Amino acid sequence: MAKRIFISLAAGLLAAVLAGFGWNLAQVNQQRQQLQDSVLRLHILAQSDSQVDQAVKLAVRDAVVEEYGETLSRAASRQEAAELARELLPRILDTARMAAARQGSVVPVTGEVELVTFPAVSYEGYTLPAGEYQAVRIRLGEGAGHNWFCVLYPAVCLNSSVSLDQGMTDTQTDMLTHPEHYEIRFALLDGLAALWNWVTGG
Repeated sequence: MAKRIFISLAAGLLAAVLAGFGWNLAQVNQQRQQLQDSVLRLHILAQSDSQVDQAVKLAVRDAVVEEYGETLSRAASRQEAAELARELLPRILDTARMAAARQGSVVPVTGEVELVTFPAVSYEGYTLPAGEYQAVRIRLGEGAGHNWFCVLYPAVCLNSSVSLDQGMTDTQTDMLTHPEHYEIRFALLDGLAALWNWVTGG
């Protein structure tokens, strides 16, 4: 009973806050989802945090971006970029293995193109909100070290000054370059999700 009363009060408070700012929660959620659906990320997990393993990670990054960044940047959409990345994945992993071997690494190199949950991160003048993104994910050995990630599509990995308009709406570009306009809205979304999980025991 107490839980239901609390939920009703919390829902009422949330509705009042949203109405006060003129926000439509469903629209904010849709905007974030559309942004996540417009981006293909590169995610490389190092074997460990040792100086040697971190150097291997960066060598793999450089080799993969140099070899495939331009090709993926020419895709017409994130979906096309992800499909192309899947086709190229065996070659991408071969490139990663050769780069690692040149650094003297003998750990296995594995990878997939998959949905990955990322925290919010700022990178070279833009910010990506937390959430699930399609990513080319390369794991070096156990993948227990600090990881590295950027955006393959649009081609920010290739050139941090690249236009973010590629495959994105004006709203999505604004979300990347002016995250302060959206952070409170996303926090409300995440708070509502946490409340729902508490209610349902999820």
